[in-house]
Amino acid sequence: MAESSLQITSKPSSEGLEIKLEGALGLKNAEASLQELTSLAKDAGAIALDLSGITYLDGQGIAVLIELRARCAASKTGFSIISQSEVAKKMLGLVAQEKILSPLPPARKKESFFEQLGGATIDLYEDLKEIVRFVGECSIMIWQALLHPSKIRWRSVWTNLEKTGVDALPIVCMIQFMIGVILSVLGKSVLGMYGATAFIPDLVAIALAQELGPLITAVVLAGRSGASFAAEIGTMQVSEEIDALRSMGFEPGHFLVLPKIIAAGIAMPCLLIIGNVVAIIGSIIMCELTTDITLPAYLKEVYRAVNFNMFTEGLVKAFFFAILIAGVSCMRGMQVRGGAESVGRYTTAAVVSGIFITILTDSLFTILFHPPF
Repeated sequence: MAESSLQITSKPSSEGLEIKLEGALGLKNAEASLQELTSLAKDAGAIALDLSGITYLDGQGIAVLIELRARCAASKTGFSIISQSEVAKKMLGLVAQEKILSPLPPARKKESFFEQLGGATIDLYEDLKEIVRFVGECSIMIWQALLHPSKIRWRSVWTNLEKTGVDALPIVCMIQFMIGVILSVLGKSVLGMYGATAFIPDLVAIALAQELGPLITAVVLAGRSGASFAAEIGTMQVSEEIDALRSMGFEPGHFLVLPKIIAAGIAMPCLLIIGNVVAIIGSIIMCELTTDITLPAYLKEVYRAVNFNMFTEGLVKAFFFAILIAGVSCMRGMQVRGGAESVGRYTTAAVVSGIFITILTDSLFTILFHPPF
């Protein structure tokens, strides 16, 4: 059949705009037709195509409809086909129905501030509910592991321990070394004004033992191992490996989550001790270069300033930080749905959640160990 011209007319509808196509839609007028249809759909909110007047439709015409639908999806404009001629039905029956015939929802109107606030509050409530549920499941798993240690997958624990502890050691040592240098420089700058540079070792040792040591190590753990845990489990979720584990009778929590939590709980205190030692070495080097504090004097002052309670406080914080970071990272991985984009989104959420929960828990521990009242 020879192609004729295409006539496009539009009229307002209850949901947006109804567009009627009459004549031929094909190779000769495809580009011009697509431009005109895109222009009509630009501010319509939703468009409904009436193809009852189509007398000719070829592959290029179908490509126009598919591209129009894709542009509507990109601009969040509703798209639907409300009527078709016999010619249009015959040609559209040759393509995958979901590519063109399934309607897109109409564009959502812009939400007000209070609607956005309410939505964010609901999302936060659902997220907290999920966290409480997951914490309960992890607590049960840990308790069962304590009662039956033989059921723990120790080979997986050692593998995760290597990734979480040994592989993280270089970056932790480098960061802690620089923290020791920075604290010494700041200590000399501030304490030097009062002639109290002799107390730089006290400042560095106490800050590292009680606060900065556990906090910095936890942030590194969240950014490095936490992201790794979430991405690994999230990828398994996308590829349906976790569903396969369930179908084979394995509990994903015991199989994947518990070894990571145990490995993080073992690795974190070890990283903290080594990192604090390296930070003090960095502080000693800076003090040797910029002050008259000798090595014996520095070590003596550190021994005098740090007591057993301070050392224990840092280790307790580090242990709980590790458990929480590993747990929330695995939880984010389990929440992944969809494809690669979802993996990236929940991996980012794992890092953010891990750092936030670390700061929150550190505040609670500080109040507990040093009551302000």
